[in-house]
Amino acid sequence: MSEVARFFVNRGLQPRLNHVRSKEKVEIDLLVHLSNGRTIAIEVRSSATGFDKPQLRLLDTLGLDVVERRVVTPSGGKSQATAKVVPFTAIWDELDRVEPSLQ
Repeated sequence: MSEVARFFVNRGLQPRLNHVRSKEKVEIDLLVHLSNGRTIAIEVRSSATGFDKPQLRLLDTLGLDVVERRVVTPSGGKSQATAKVVPFTAIWDELDRVEPSLQ
């Protein structure tokens, strides 16, 4: 999370990041709130698996405008129906692409 926060700070932006855990112990590793009010949900995993049903339900209950879901892995992998899979090194390009204030 600190590396993603640094990404925004280095561009003169205030990072708005959250980790979410429900009372049922369902977690979303990182919610990145963009300057346009939209949100990206990010999971950090060792393999290319998408968001599971409990995670998707949790996202639905938050009332956020989640526009993209990403799974970040050491080497990337095949994207899943519930998330685009990207390698760690590509997350910066992904954030550059979706943050409106950087365009």
